[in-house]
Amino acid sequence: MHPKRSLSLAAVVLAAFAILIATAGAARGPQTAHQLRFATPAAVITYLKAHGISTRGIVVQRGARNYAGPRCPGKHWNCTKARRVIQFSTADTTNSFACSPSYGTPAGPAPTPTSSPPNCVIVQVNANGNNNAKCVETTTANPASLHCRVWQENVNGGNSATTFQLITQRNGQMQNASADSNVHQDNKFGQNNAIVTQTVVQNTFTSSSPVGQDQNVGTPPSLTPGLTSTIEQNGDPGNTGSTQFALMSQAVVQLASAGKRRDEDDHGSISSYTAPTVFTGHQNQYADGTGDVEQHSGGVSKSFNFQNMIQKETAPWNATVAQSEIGPFRCCTFQGSNADDVFSIQQSKTQLTSSSAANLFLDQLGQLDTTGHGHISQFANQNGTTQPNSCDVTNGGCEAEQTCESTSEGPPCMTPVSCSTDSEECCPSFECVLTFAHASANSSPQGELPMRTSSRITRFKHHF
Repeated sequence: MHPKRSLSLAAVVLAAFAILIATAGAARGPQTAHQLRFATPAAVITYLKAHGISTRGIVVQRGARNYAGPRCPGKHWNCTKARRVIQFSTADTTNSFACSPSYGTPAGPAPTPTSSPPNCVIVQVNANGNNNAKCVETTTANPASLHCRVWQENVNGGNSATTFQLITQRNGQMQNASADSNVHQDNKFGQNNAIVTQTVVQNTFTSSSPVGQDQNVGTPPSLTPGLTSTIEQNGDPGNTGSTQFALMSQAVVQLASAGKRRDEDDHGSISSYTAPTVFTGHQNQYADGTGDVEQHSGGVSKSFNFQNMIQKETAPWNATVAQSEIGPFRCCTFQGSNADDVFSIQQSKTQLTSSSAANLFLDQLGQLDTTGHGHISQFANQNGTTQPNSCDVTNGGCEAEQTCESTSEGPPCMTPVSCSTDSEECCPSFECVLTFAHASANSSPQGELPMRTSSRITRFKHHF
């Protein structure tokens, strides 16, 4: 191994190890539910500050009917257009919140379609009425970063939260995006319902050489996930009527192409023929996503989780464009304590390149522990080489990991890992090898596959 390359790899290993140790959590086993108790707006402010969330500009609403959003329901409602709001209901009525980039705050005009929408911070406290929160963030900005946080407390009413985050980028040879969502719901006897969808679409094209296309959903060197979703739902452990539902979806589509368009092809005579341009440069795609779902209730809890990714790079047949595609995904965590609980994880990744010498790497990890039925299904496709993987369990733990690498030195896919027991041969204490992709500080500008390191850590209660 080249001395300089060895030194760089050592630095990456040390940095990754430090980050993983700092963020690793407890070992496998049911986790204690983290119940919130917001008695006053001041308690909310204290909690937000303690978690590093700025409270500047937060509006406090206290009344029988609280609404925050673009369209006030009527004169009997306490309304605001702010996107950072604390709502305390004083009657058996509804707290309603709709955070959207389609309208401006009272202090400024509506944002332009290409500007990144402001963050949503929603805190709702009720007793017998319903808490309804909707966080809609869409942008075509580049770079783009979306953030939404929802906290809901109730006793007899229902908690409902919907987060919709969409980033569409079609301009520029360098595209960067990230989005995070955090939903926390506490209820005594009512229902908790949460739906979170995060989608990133990146599309870039160039007709000139050299090519320098870089698409990132996340930050490879620092292990920062591009898509992060956290859902925590807590109900009364002794009440079978306190049901919960969670749906989490993360999707990434990255398309990079280089070459001449059809209307730019040479159609001259043989005497005027010129050799086609030989494209050089690189095409790099990186996307990372992590999901974390916890449900604690005596009632039936259901959790459905989807993580899907498509990466595609194309260049002319005679090009010397280096191509690289990297994509790790991770999901999820604990559910209890009803025998009819359902926890499902579906992960799918497709990587396509026009060069047979491209560097491809993907890693998808599914992990759950449930008192009901758990199911994990995985599917990988690298330039037509496909591989499935699955794991099923009833009242126990289930883990599946799928790693595929296609380089000039390695096999296209490694043997997938799947287990639903705690035997040492299968998954000792739910420890497993997590393989992350890292880009070194002096990585090749020609699209060389960033170096990888592996660290064996306890992953069950791991918040990225």
